[in-house]
Order: sequence, then structure tokens, then C-alpha cells
Amino acid sequence: MIAAPNLSYIPAWIEQAITEAAERDVEIVQTEQGRQDQQGQPPLLTVMADDKRAMVHSDPEAVLDLRADPKRQQLYTTRDDGAIAKLLDRLGLKRLRAPRPRTPLAPKTIAAMLKDALGRLQTELPKTVTPKIEPADETFAIETIGRQSKPESPTIAAKKAAAGIAWERAMSTLLHHLTDQHDELKVIAERWVPPDARIDLDLIVADERKGIAWVIDAKNAEPTNDQLHKMKTQIRLLKDAPEISGGRAIMGVIVHRKGQLQTSLQPTEHHNILRTTIQRLPDLLLAKRLPGQTGARR
Repeated sequence: MIAAPNLSYIPAWIEQAITEAAERDVEIVQTEQGRQDQQGQPPLLTVMADDKRAMVHSDPEAVLDLRADPKRQQLYTTRDDGAIAKLLDRLGLKRLRAPRPRTPLAPKTIAAMLKDALGRLQTELPKTVTPKIEPADETFAIETIGRQSKPESPTIAAKKAAAGIAWERAMSTLLHHLTDQHDELKVIAERWVPPDARIDLDLIVADERKGIAWVIDAKNAEPTNDQLHKMKTQIRLLKDAPEISGGRAIMGVIVHRKGQLQTSLQPTEHHNILRTTIQRLPDLLLAKRLPGQTGARR
């Protein structure tokens, strides 16, 4: 757990810790901006690795490199369950693990949820593209539910997983349809998990016309900053794997459902990340140049 009293400046070593935590699906919690506790402490940034150990700095400003001449300090650690419970209560956080074991749903039930979720997405696709749930989707759904850290009922967890995986299957089917028709596009990898990371990249597509490796992330949800943070991590991981990207420039695109974006193609605050709808995705991939680029016509 890392507690930062000043969110306006976060040193590089904490940024690295946050990135590594996100790659391992570790929960990151930030208290409300401007809120202070009863002792007048400023907002905290908390990264929780587990709920069996806790650490507190006696001089957090020194740890954050905010003092020109940091004083000697101590780090207090404990494994006492009562002390950790009090600290979690003070920060308003719940334990990472569910208090009781959950009975998993039967694979047949999860398969039916996936099929139902995919059926409701058919209207998002051209009539010539008809996706089907594959055995790998059912396995992936079971694994996704098993990795869940927040306590939810098995049915709620399964429905969320089914909706997301069905959206991935719809997007994947469309992209394979495009690559079959256009030689300049090629699917490099699907659900690729980088070494030593617990994050999967939905689809990586080589775009030979523009010299780009697209990281394509299916998001059946409204736009959030967390999605951008995850995409930045995915782009960094792909840059570190030239054997996958082929040394191409890397762009990220987050694909939403129709109605979740105000416009069908949206730039973001990051020059190498775009948002688009699944209907507009083919236009983006088949365009001669990226949105906003200019060049002489041939």
C-alpha cells in the first residue's frame, strides 16, 4: 500500500509502482479530491497489493521527495489483522477478498449467457458478419470470473464477463472478416498476454498501408479514464515486444458500442489513442492515413 499526501506531484518510482499494480489487476483507490479526514490529512492515493500486510511512513513527504533535505524516517509494518482492519476502515476501503467462498456457476450456464449476450449484439454488425461463441470464449469467461477480486454474486460477475467477452467476439469476427478481404490488414495476435503480466491485449492488427500495429481494445462500456490508462499500458507492453509488433509504430483504439460515444470517431488526450464505434472501425483501419494527418494526393 502506498499513501501519497500530495496528488499534484507523484515521483517516477510511484508511477512505476502504479503501472506494475495495474498490470497485475491490483486494486487502485483514490479518495475524493479535497476531502480531509478528522485529523485534517489531505487526500490519499492508495495501492493495495493484499490485505495481509500494511505499511505506514513516519514522514511521507520525505518519501515523496518533497523535502529538499529529507530527514531520517521509519517504516512501520504489521501483519496484525486488527490493525490492518482499522487502517482499511479509516481509508474507507473493503478487503480485497470475498468474506465467504462463492459457488461457481456451471459451465453450461456461462455458455448460455455468452450466447445470449452475443445475440443481442448482432444489430451492431453488418448482416454479412455473424459471430459465434467459440469454446475458447467459454474458457476465457470462466478464467475471467475466477480472477475477479471484488466480491460480487456469481450471477452478476458472469453476466458482466459474458457481456464483455461477447463484445470481444463480435469485434474479432468483424476484424477477421476485414482481413480476409483486405491484404493490407493482418491479425497478429488475439488475447495476447505479455510475459510477466496479467493483462491481455484483445487484438493486435498489422496495418501495412500505414505501417502501424493497432492495439484494439473492445469496451462494452461508457468511456472512462481507466480505459485510457489500460491502453497506455498495453501500448507500452507491445513496444517492449518487437517480435510481436514487427517494429511498427503502435496506435491504440478503444472500440465502443453505438450510442456510447458522442461522435463515431473521437481523439483522446493521448496522440496515439483513439476511440471509435464498431461501425466506424473499418473506415479507420482502411483509411489511407490517420485522422488529422495531411499529405499530398497521388
